[in-house]
Amino acid sequence: MQQIERNQLSSDDLAAYTADQIRKQTSTGPTFNPNHDNNLNLNKNGSSEDLESPAESDEENGNVKRKFPKFKARDDDFVIKFEVGQIFTNVDLFRNVVRNYALQNKKDLVFDKNDTKRIVIKCTEKCPFYLRASKYVQNNYFQIVTFKDEHTCYLSNRNRQARPSFLAKKFVHLLRHTPHMKLKALAEEARHRWSVRLSRYQVSRARVKAIAMIEGATLEQYKHLRSYGEELRRSDPGTIVKIKTMVDAGVVVFERIYVCLAACKRAFATTCRPLIGLDGCFLKGVYGGQLLTAVGKDGNNQMYHIAYAVVEAETKDSWEWFVDLLLADLDSIQSKRWCFISDQQKGLVPTLAAMDENVDHRFCVKHLYGNWRKKYPGQEMKGALWSAARANTMSHWEKTMDKLKELNEEAWNDMKQIPIKQWSRAGYSTYPKCDLQVNNMCEAFNRAILEYRDKPIINMLEGSSILPTGL
Repeated sequence: MQQIERNQLSSDDLAAYTADQIRKQTSTGPTFNPNHDNNLNLNKNGSSEDLESPAESDEENGNVKRKFPKFKARDDDFVIKFEVGQIFTNVDLFRNVVRNYALQNKKDLVFDKNDTKRIVIKCTEKCPFYLRASKYVQNNYFQIVTFKDEHTCYLSNRNRQARPSFLAKKFVHLLRHTPHMKLKALAEEARHRWSVRLSRYQVSRARVKAIAMIEGATLEQYKHLRSYGEELRRSDPGTIVKIKTMVDAGVVVFERIYVCLAACKRAFATTCRPLIGLDGCFLKGVYGGQLLTAVGKDGNNQMYHIAYAVVEAETKDSWEWFVDLLLADLDSIQSKRWCFISDQQKGLVPTLAAMDENVDHRFCVKHLYGNWRKKYPGQEMKGALWSAARANTMSHWEKTMDKLKELNEEAWNDMKQIPIKQWSRAGYSTYPKCDLQVNNMCEAFNRAILEYRDKPIINMLEGSSILPTGL
């Protein structure tokens, strides 16, 4: 063991505590015998077994008790000071205090030895700073046995103790009040408080861990999905919540969840035009997935959230599952003919094509043109397509299509392959009483819930449900 004379706990330090001083204080620390060698000798495992006390001791037997300072955990602003003999409840507390000390003093400390029986802390290669703590075998606490509080190194903006898991605990209080704080702002906060420079990756990992501490573990929330569904049904009678699971190697695994709030579907089915926008967006959480949404328009031409579902991916099977549940919910309130508008999403087009005659399907012309212009670019082609889409009568539509044919016959053939009722006002059904040609209501809704898409599933579902109307 490295021998350091300064601040070494010696018999001279212990002899200073006389019998008169001992009568005035209550003893809680180890007992030392003046006839015994009181130096803290460490065995080969680094534990200070010489600290073990007799079961009973008193002044008549010549034993002297010393009360060692015990570290008490306080807030982050508390200035940490180490001293020889200081006691820590357990090894984890000691490690955490050392990391806080390193940040407070802006020193790049390193754990030279780090196990359950001894911990040795050093600074840079030529810096004399030295801190050693060992496990007190009898009472299972950690005690500082050697401490040299001297630095010859410069302040450093590099700190190996600024790890994401540790920084996450520091950011919890900050993110609890400002959960949308940007990574750049968090990095600046770390630089201001601890003079440490963090990479974007470090800050991102720390933020994810801190948000998980605040909102609950992501995996843990899946265990409470059924309870969450029951609470939705209790608070809004008539709400439909469907959870689909699968069994994998004897373990029940979550697959899908569908939610349709009773108040939303009742109001939409009885008071709104029967035009529904369908769309899906990626979830940015740990387990990924897709959020499928159904959005309508109310009497003020504002978006109206009807239903939503979390599925594993956008497939024909997942869209069939979602649309079937949606139509069953709406028809249970009022059976009528429904019209859907969407882009050409994978699996959705064949799903709606297979529906009965009471279901109409329109394409979002903006998305249709976005795919079409890759093959037929140019402002003139764009104007010809949109003129045909906005034509209100068949005669007008035919004239615009003739113009498109003059420009590019191949483009004309491609558009003729798409039924007119799916992309031009001239072919739209008059039943919905709405000539909407773009699915902006779904796009805007996806943007409105962007901040919830990386959260654990229950927080994400709750964030989606609080934005049903007035968007």
